[in-house]
Amino acid sequence: MKYEIHKTLVLSTAHVSVDTLRALGDSMNDQGTAKSLVVYSKGEYGWYVQVPEDVKDMETHEELLTYHMELLRLVIMTEIEGCEWLCLDCDGPVVDGILTFEHS
Repeated sequence: MKYEIHKTLVLSTAHVSVDTLRALGDSMNDQGTAKSLVVYSKGEYGWYVQVPEDVKDMETHEELLTYHMELLRLVIMTEIEGCEWLCLDCDGPVVDGILTFEHS
């Protein structure tokens, strides 16, 4: 039996603005999935965001921009690192060289 394994990049929610976190939450429909991106809530801890297969297409960029520029950068970075998922976690690592935001 072959296992299906997905590679995930985990970063702190500090790498996205409060507005972006709010937009991720607002994008959830009644079934708990995002209306445009595949996004799963981690409850109070953060979000899982699937990297779209067509992440390099302009239409996808425009869609991601509805979530703010820093999310677009992180999703593209996730794809460059060979990962299929971005996990934004409140306890995830804060990485030097990536923009951070104050959350109060």
